[in-house]
Amino acid sequence: MLKKFLFIGLSTLFLTLLCGCEKETPIILFNNQEINKTTIQAPVDFFELGETTHFVVFNPKGFEYPYLRLQLIKKETKVQNWGFKIAASKDVKIESSKNYYIDKINVSQAGTYILSLFYLNDLNRPIVRGMFVVKK
Repeated sequence: MLKKFLFIGLSTLFLTLLCGCEKETPIILFNNQEINKTTIQAPVDFFELGETTHFVVFNPKGFEYPYLRLQLIKKETKVQNWGFKIAASKDVKIESSKNYYIDKINVSQAGTYILSLFYLNDLNRPIVRGMFVVKK
């Protein structure tokens, strides 16, 4: 009986050590106010039409390359199987010492939007994606 408990305990400990690691992944947080220490703690995903969408991209590992592309994609609801349309695109330069990027977007149409961040040397695989909704 003791061997069984010892085996289960060691197995659980071993699996926790191997599988319990958290991967540090980038994240995008949106807000309807300028990003600062207090607004970053209460992210918002729904915005009113005409409201400025502020966002911060945080990468715990830092950015490998200084040049990034921000791409805003709108999900079209009037077509079958959700069509996608590029609403905006912007290339930016980030200081090598920073592991975050803060900016804002003004969206003129209601809908569901996806903000993707890419390295300019790899536009096929986004670093991170975030989604927000603009309501009428």
